[in-house]
Amino acid sequence: MSVQKIILLFFVFFLCESLSFCEASPLDKICREASQMPLLLQSYQCAFLNKSILPDKPELNVMRLTVWQSGHNIRTQTDYFPKKGQTLDSLISKGVIYAYNGEHYQWFSPGREALTFSDRCQHPTPYWISNALLVPYHWLVGEQANWSDVKDPERWLNRFKEAQYIGEETENGITFDVISLPPLKIKSNERMKVYFAKELNYYPLKCVFPFQQNGGNGIMETNVIKYQIFDIDAKKFIFPTIVQLQISGQKGNEVIKMGTDFYLDEVLTPLQINPKLDDELFTISPSLAKTVTDFDAEIASGRVKPADDEMQIEYKLPESRWTMKRILILAAANVLLLVLILFSIFRSRWNRPDDKK
Repeated sequence: MSVQKIILLFFVFFLCESLSFCEASPLDKICREASQMPLLLQSYQCAFLNKSILPDKPELNVMRLTVWQSGHNIRTQTDYFPKKGQTLDSLISKGVIYAYNGEHYQWFSPGREALTFSDRCQHPTPYWISNALLVPYHWLVGEQANWSDVKDPERWLNRFKEAQYIGEETENGITFDVISLPPLKIKSNERMKVYFAKELNYYPLKCVFPFQQNGGNGIMETNVIKYQIFDIDAKKFIFPTIVQLQISGQKGNEVIKMGTDFYLDEVLTPLQINPKLDDELFTISPSLAKTVTDFDAEIASGRVKPADDEMQIEYKLPESRWTMKRILILAAANVLLLVLILFSIFRSRWNRPDDKK
């Protein structure tokens, strides 16, 4: 075979391999594109209004969640608004402040002027009430998650291992790539459908989950109704400003409907994207409180348990932090042992009499 033919065959083989390598599956493309957007948001400040209607309480409930977040560090303030004709207890009306500064979880009740802190106990949800920024990602991380969980690439890869590509759909002029996934932490034969907007860098604008519970059939649907587009590093970032979470179902002849709407309230605290937030924001000063409680000390003494207060759960420190601590202790022990050995050798030589011939 001539050299020219060998070169030509090698070129054809290389071209085929290159094309097959570049041709990623739809799921791989959706996962890659959609997981990149959360990485653009490093910090933010905003306030959400949470307006909910429950089936057993048809009155409108209104709460406000103000969030400051930078990386893993968060500070939230939850304010409650009375219903028509309702007078809130003074302890509730002043809301709750919660913060994590990388070392301590802190929760402060202005009504009681009481501050509690802990290294290992946190609120079941980092934001106390649902953060509208995370609602469109509940299919990925669940409800009890932090924004840093959405940014975790391993979560995306593990979740998409369970995904199936359904196809392309168009609704209201928006083209979606649709996938199906098993629900998180719920045993169900049904799968949820997630709609990724192709023109918005595969942002998950919609999620639909049919479910069965207590003998009835229902549908839970999340829709991002309105959003703002920010240009960060020449890429689109979507920040939801109105999100609707609707649950509807039927049990026998009874129709059940409930819903929660999340509205970004820019009048109270203007939305800020990637601002430089002062580290002091994430530490609640003891000077604000009349009483300060070390919750870990209370647990150690047996006076309380995490389960005694539904607002606190025990949190296991990441394994990597314990591993690093062990490494440092072991290294210190080795250094100390080496010093003792060298000291013993030096001392034996110093005390040995000179050899006489």
